[in-house]
Amino acid sequence: MRVNFLIERYTVLNKILFSTLLLTVYTKTFAAEPSHCSVDEQIIYSCSVGKKTASVCASKDAAKDKGYVQYKFGPIGKPEITFPEKKEPGNKNFSFVMEHFAYQGGPRIIFTNGKFTYSLLSYSGRGDGGTVSVERSGKTIAEMQCKNPPDGIYDLNKIGLIDNSPKE
Repeated sequence: MRVNFLIERYTVLNKILFSTLLLTVYTKTFAAEPSHCSVDEQIIYSCSVGKKTASVCASKDAAKDKGYVQYKFGPIGKPEITFPEKKEPGNKNFSFVMEHFAYQGGPRIIFTNGKFTYSLLSYSGRGDGGTVSVERSGKTIAEMQCKNPPDGIYDLNKIGLIDNSPKE
């Protein structure tokens, strides 16, 4: 009788341990980066940099000349920058390029807002990650490393936003 009790207890503890392990792996694998994008939008790029998040959001029908694409930056729920303010097609304000480096590569999104040029890069290969860079008059004034690899659509060709050929 004592043996059956111990076996039952051991089995229950194993099930609890296994369930906890599965939940932990699932959460770490599928937990999305925070984003400024609404549920009605696609996340093209989203990356946490400190207490702020950089997101590029697009309408579900976004393409070179239809739908819209917007950049939003700031604390979640309170973006400090929204560009452009009006929702416009992606090719009007943004350049989407596939970058290729030694052993890694990924999409880069570039746009200019006033005197500032923004570059958002997502890369994979030998180490996944991303950066948000800001230039003024050709000088980098900020380069922020993403806390985790950015979320978003890696293959921008699939949604028709690539507007120039890959760099070599």
